Formats: sequence, C-alpha cells, structure tokens
Amino acid sequence: MRVDRPFIAAVVFLGAGLALIIGYCHGTTGFSAAYPFSGSVLHIDMTTTGAGVLGGLALMVIGALFLVWTFLAALVSLFTWEDGRDRSRERVVGRYSVVPPDDAALPPDAETTSEEQEHFWSRPSRSSNI
Repeated sequence: MRVDRPFIAAVVFLGAGLALIIGYCHGTTGFSAAYPFSGSVLHIDMTTTGAGVLGGLALMVIGALFLVWTFLAALVSLFTWEDGRDRSRERVVGRYSVVPPDDAALPPDAETTSEEQEHFWSRPSRSSNI
C-alpha cells in the first residue's frame, strides 16, 4: 500500500486545523530572556472563539486519523509483499554486470576492443539535473 497520499492528507488537515485555530485566536504572548536560564519565561495566553474552535478541532482530528492510518499502512507495507509486484522497482541501485560479455555473445559486426566496461556510478546521467 502506498502511504504517500494519506501522509500528504494528514499534513494538509493538521496544518489547516492549526491555521484555523490560530487564525481565530486572540490573546497575549510574552517572552523574557534572563542570564540565569531558569529566569527565562515564555507565556502564551490563547483564546479561540467562534467557528475556529469546532472547525479547527475537527480538521485536526481528521488529520490525526490520517496520520494513524499512514503509520499503520507503513508498518503493513514494511512487513508484507504483494504477489506479482515487480521487486526491481524498489531497488535503490540497479544491478549492472561489470564482467565483460563473452566473445561468442557479441554480434559479428560489433567491434572488439579492450576497453574496460564502465561501472554504473561512472555512467553519464540520462536525465538533466537542471
């Protein structure tokens, strides 16, 4: 199971819920830094009223449910493997043979050179990085 879409939904819902709660809030904040760090104080007094309370809380609950779903789906996909799925797609590094092919396997019109076969890390990229 792919977990990228539920994760994106979780981030969007959590962010929208938090933005709605903070957008409708009014209150005071205070910060004072002191030399003995035990004397430093951060005080936040937030009060949210109106539609931001119910809407923001509902969006945050939906986002938390998506986050739990994403976590469980990631655990399930970690320990299971679907049949018929192409396993080579999951490889980070493709496998390339560094052994030169047999002379008999070469077509008759191919040049036989003594050049060393390049490794996969020294091959030029096929796509532009720009």
